[in-house]
Amino acid sequence: MNASANREPPATEITALQSQIEQLQVYRRAMEAQDELIRALISMSQVATGRLMIKSMLRQAAKMTGQITAAQECSLFLFDESGKVSESLLARGPTMQEDKEILIGEVLDKGLAGWVVRHRHVGLIADTQKDDRWINLLNQPYQVRSALCVPLLRGKALLGLITLTHCEPNHFTPEIARVMELCSMPLALVFDNARFMGATMSSSTNRQTL
Repeated sequence: MNASANREPPATEITALQSQIEQLQVYRRAMEAQDELIRALISMSQVATGRLMIKSMLRQAAKMTGQITAAQECSLFLFDESGKVSESLLARGPTMQEDKEILIGEVLDKGLAGWVVRHRHVGLIADTQKDDRWINLLNQPYQVRSALCVPLLRGKALLGLITLTHCEPNHFTPEIARVMELCSMPLALVFDNARFMGATMSSSTNRQTL
């Protein structure tokens, strides 16, 4: 018998195969998450309209992405065509409008969200105590040690941001970040269509009142 036929593959080949398997698992997980997100958001869009539809979709997207990543908290911003925040869902829950505007302005100016807006790239923080992109807000009702911020892009246009947090460091891995990056594509498409539908309905209502 040929001894070479029984020879085990070298460690480099095993490592390469393991890497390929891990990549395939990431893609499978992303595809499953995309399908689940799209079905949930489309279902939501069929039972609500206008801002109510957008708000419902924000809550559903936050819930689903939280489940995918096992995040503890989630914030979600949507931007209008001028780049201003048009809708938001804060991790701390319902907040007075004036306070909400101050908090959003602070994270977009000094925090991880602002870094992602400027770079148009996923922001991953393994430990917030060792990364100056993270800022703790006044009266923050939860602890954050790791964070992941994902842009929702349509071409070069920034439609929104999703920020996920956890109280333990190193919770969000590069693999989780990749899954969320893949999930951001259909999310951006869904929210872009919702924004278009909202603008169309608003225009139609305005014409009817003339």
